[in-house]
Amino acid sequence: MSLSPSFVAHRRGWVLPAAALALLLAVSLLVAPVAAPRLAHAALLAFLPAPMGCVLLLLVHALTGGEWGRSARPALLAGAGYLPFVCCLALPPLLFMPSVFLWAGAPELIVKADAARFYFSAPALVLRTLITLGLWNGLAIFVIRRERPSPALAGLGLLLFGVSVSTAGVDWVLALAEPLRSTAFPMSLAISFLLASAAFAGGSATGERAEDWAKLTATFALGLTYLDAMQFLVAYDGNLPEQARWYGARGGWVLSLLGLAFLLAALMPVLTVFRKSWRRATEVRRALAVAVPVGVGLRALWFAVPSWEPGALFWLVLLVLLGATAAIPTLAGERRA
Repeated sequence: MSLSPSFVAHRRGWVLPAAALALLLAVSLLVAPVAAPRLAHAALLAFLPAPMGCVLLLLVHALTGGEWGRSARPALLAGAGYLPFVCCLALPPLLFMPSVFLWAGAPELIVKADAARFYFSAPALVLRTLITLGLWNGLAIFVIRRERPSPALAGLGLLLFGVSVSTAGVDWVLALAEPLRSTAFPMSLAISFLLASAAFAGGSATGERAEDWAKLTATFALGLTYLDAMQFLVAYDGNLPEQARWYGARGGWVLSLLGLAFLLAALMPVLTVFRKSWRRATEVRRALAVAVPVGVGLRALWFAVPSWEPGALFWLVLLVLLGATAAIPTLAGERRA
């Protein structure tokens, strides 16, 4: 039941970036009290997929077994250990809710009064968020502390995640401003978690099955691309004005973020599997371990941030903040070497 040495070592490696991000957000609260909670929320969406996906893959491996999971178990455990740090980013948005969730300060954005009264209310959102994050961290503790998690409990955990990600996708992304209805978005959110974590774990996978992680990453990339494309086509062919406005707000130069996300998180993993030498190359899998989570994070930003109608300066500060924070573990590792 004790924590593995590799997990402890990786967790210590993230103390510095977590402290740096907390300091930057604290300074931002003093300088720009409206922008800081939004920066924290955007950082939460950008950093969350990889660690939460590692938890999901550990739960899936508890059900299926196989060498594919054992070959990258240390990396999956390390990734799952980042989850509590990332979840701390949810505190500023909850404390300064009207700055992030625009409907909290403008209830008229909610078309149906009953929804505004019972579902889209500050106490209900806080309660749902705390329950969701508590559940996800509980699942992380479960897979980290158990060498062989119970298949039955792992299946129950996946079931609970499936329910919680449905509400989280609406609360944290689709309903930041005027709510957007999409039954497929929670599924695409879950697939984005699996995609980021598969690439992350594949970068340090060992054994003869290491190349399987490249194939798994490409599979998730194709699945996510299909779901995103179908959501857009349904909105386009269905002549749905509210969804047209939602997609229209994410056009212009902001659309370049989605293009970059597609290149990093979809095109690169798929091209990798075309040649056996690329799948087996450690350098290629390590490149995907960086590129794919970055692409998934950019996709999350493209979905969420335009709801606030920010200017170019906000985007620049956000991307510099995320880039600097993500680079700290790499720089620290080089210095130790």
